[in-house]
Amino acid sequence: MGTFGASTVAVALAMGVRRVIATGRTRTQLDENVKVYGPRVVHFVPTGDEVKDTEAFVQAAGTAVLMSGVQASIELPYSHIMLNNITIKGKFLSVRADPSTLLGLVDAGLLRLDVGEYKTFKLEKINEAIDWSAANSGPFSSTIVVPWSPM
Repeated sequence: MGTFGASTVAVALAMGVRRVIATGRTRTQLDENVKVYGPRVVHFVPTGDEVKDTEAFVQAAGTAVLMSGVQASIELPYSHIMLNNITIKGKFLSVRADPSTLLGLVDAGLLRLDVGEYKTFKLEKINEAIDWSAANSGPFSSTIVVPWSPM
């Protein structure tokens, strides 16, 4: 799980989601989400066995909202969807109202911005920024490069 996924977990929890199933290949990064956000985050590491993974995911999630950047088609069980009144909705990124909603969550203290570590570099220090970023990758680490000194 990277920065995008970790941010999604934070926003979902701030919006009141009761449980977030975080998936990824790196258990330590997933564990970090549980450590930061608590028991409302449950992680799931796929094994590659489609049947076992599907069973484990459904057991953990029950009903789910999936978010991903995968560029592939997926097979959907039409009868199951119809019989269980499941709604499927797609959207890429955000709509015009989303930034205001996000700022409202921050203003209300529901979305924490103090989680993780970041470091700011001036543009002329780009090589140092690249080195720091490589050494400090993960869902709670950000590298910021600006054309001027923010200090």
